[in-house]
Amino acid sequence: MTNRTLNIIRGAWIAATALLAAAWNGDAWVLLIVLPALGPILREVAPASDIDERQRLLDYRASHYALIVTYVLLFVLFARSWFQLKHEPPIELWLLLVAPLVVRTVISVAQGFGVRKMALILGFVCGAVWLAFSTAEHPLSPESAVGLSIIAFTALGIRWPRLGGALLALDAVAFAIFLIPKGVQNSHGDWVGVLVMTLALPLPPLLAGLGLIGSSVRAAKPTQDEFGDLRRTT
Repeated sequence: MTNRTLNIIRGAWIAATALLAAAWNGDAWVLLIVLPALGPILREVAPASDIDERQRLLDYRASHYALIVTYVLLFVLFARSWFQLKHEPPIELWLLLVAPLVVRTVISVAQGFGVRKMALILGFVCGAVWLAFSTAEHPLSPESAVGLSIIAFTALGIRWPRLGGALLALDAVAFAIFLIPKGVQNSHGDWVGVLVMTLALPLPPLLAGLGLIGSSVRAAKPTQDEFGDLRRTT
């Protein structure tokens, strides 16, 4: 995809949004919020053929700085809610905090250290964070067992990755069955609260479990002998 094609798509998106806002609902301008993400999404699907490596590096660097600015603003908004307004931050802020963090952590760790290490890091960090928060709120509570189980199953996956991965996946399924309905009830059916709970608990151990199983299966596959075709068969 060339820059010219991308600019045409962006122009068509703006024109379609203006048409919807004029003919249907003035709030349709909210579709313009998607516009900054439209270019990166399309370039991931169909890489640009008319830009060099330097331009790609600048594009990725701009996205990197945008993520930094986003988390600095999130810190300011969280601090404002807790220290100035004296109430819990809205659930939408938690979603903005958790979703990019999970995506960035999984991708960067998997690419930098491999799927197995990504799974182990994800499992230990998720279990430790859950254990720390539950212990700080209610020491020696049943909630602490959740974090301990994630840590124990992840540790088991160091020696037996398929067993530890399967237990982590079952753990995630159990969390989804028992905790998500409770989250729906507490949030009165608000999908944002359910999504935050899903990203915060069932998803990390599920990814860790699948990562351990997948890395074990991949390691068990025999490597193909490049001279195999030259051997005489009878």
